[in-house]
Amino acid sequence: HTSRLCQNYLRRKEQDGRLQIMEWPAQCPDLNPIELVWDELDRRVKAKQPTSATHLWELLQQCWEELSQQYFISIVERMPRVCSAVISAKGGYFYESKI
Repeated sequence: HTSRLCQNYLRRKEQDGRLQIMEWPAQCPDLNPIELVWDELDRRVKAKQPTSATHLWELLQQCWEELSQQYFISIVERMPRVCSAVISAKGGYFYESKI
């Protein structure tokens, strides 16, 4: 969200009191939970060794269906701990296994 158009829009919303823009340190780890989902799908699909584009698509759909609601809940529930760890590390690296 670094385009001038987007930045101007966000600044106007902040000036209107509708949101608060967060500072995003340059070396901050990716805090987007969907990245964890893509990684999980990638691991599951690779483990099944797709043999063609069609097979890959079928495996992606199958693996997506296999992700449980609890998996998504756990990703959401970990976010406060991850955010705290990033803040404590001042945007630097942290060991997720220790949070």
